Amino acid sequence: MASEQSPEPHHREDAEAPGTPIRVFVYGTLKRGDSRHHWLDGQRFLGLATTLPRYRMYNVGTYPGLIESPNDGLAIRGEVWEVTPECLTTLDDVEGIDEGLYRRDVIQLEAGSFGTVQAYFYLQSVTGCPDCGEEWPVKPAES
Repeated sequence: MASEQSPEPHHREDAEAPGTPIRVFVYGTLKRGDSRHHWLDGQRFLGLATTLPRYRMYNVGTYPGLIESPNDGLAIRGEVWEVTPECLTTLDDVEGIDEGLYRRDVIQLEAGSFGTVQAYFYLQSVTGCPDCGEEWPVKPAES
């Protein structure tokens, strides 16, 4: 008897045991000093990190959207945080997982000791959106 497959969720099922902290790469408004960082209060900062050059980041309003771009990607700079499952659920809500704004999945970082790390990938069109380059916020060019 064939089993029915449920639609693919917008977040990956965490393979860790219940209650195990999850590592998350943040690259935009969740970074230290930015507007949504307070959602990471009480969580553990593990360090700065850079992705492999397989991604692009776009300014999609007042925040960035990260997409996979294996053929012309950049190495995106951000931070790795270890968060509790409860915090991760809150972050999923903040990032609009259920609304289809982002999906959470494994991201490939440069060699380091962070192990498996997840990030939020933007699911909407980035057509016409400015490219942010390698880091958010986009710093104005020096004159």
